[in-house]
Amino acid sequence: FNFTDRRLVDLADDMALENALIFVEDCGQWFCFGSTFWRNSPALDGDVVWAELKETQDDIALLEHYPDRDVYVASYFGRSISPATIDDISARLEDVAAEERQDVIDAQTSTPEERDLTRNSDVERVRQALEFCVETTGNYPDTGGALLAFSVVLRSGSDCLLQRLLPDIPIDPLGDPVRDGYWYRSDGVDFLIVALREGAPAEQRDCPEDLEQARDSLGRMCVVGSIR
Repeated sequence: FNFTDRRLVDLADDMALENALIFVEDCGQWFCFGSTFWRNSPALDGDVVWAELKETQDDIALLEHYPDRDVYVASYFGRSISPATIDDISARLEDVAAEERQDVIDAQTSTPEERDLTRNSDVERVRQALEFCVETTGNYPDTGGALLAFSVVLRSGSDCLLQRLLPDIPIDPLGDPVRDGYWYRSDGVDFLIVALREGAPAEQRDCPEDLEQARDSLGRMCVVGSIR
């Protein structure tokens, strides 16, 4: 690996944690996880065991495997490691399950045109929230130019309190926020929002040439903005 992010490893060392099981929230980039999980080698029995927070039954199985460890949830955004309970982890699973059930219902009872209208509305809400960020902080939430799932950006704790502006995280009508959701990238001055578009022909996607082409059969729509 050419680069890994050591922020959580360094924080755990500073906290001098013992007998800890730390679930790491999605950071949106592969290199974030390298430093933490390398610490599990050569055996999963050190003072700190690192685990990816999957928000699936795998999390519960891991808790059952380490019943006597102190549990924490870590986030790269804001660089935090916070105490958690089994109930906290279980509640996340219940929330995800409820969203997935509703997503299935919505997808089965809506048309592609209706879903595109929902996407248009969601993207406009995101755009308005980003413009409010500029008014309050002078810049857009900065991802360092990386294209991230917007749900990850919302959890990052931006200076303009983006999550308060969008308490309901926009999730694509088809479901999965990672594969079928909304994406965002910015250097603080320019931004790009990417969403699925079922009804748009290729020439109407309006996405930058450097944007990686989708591997599925659905189109993409893009919205750009700038403070220049």
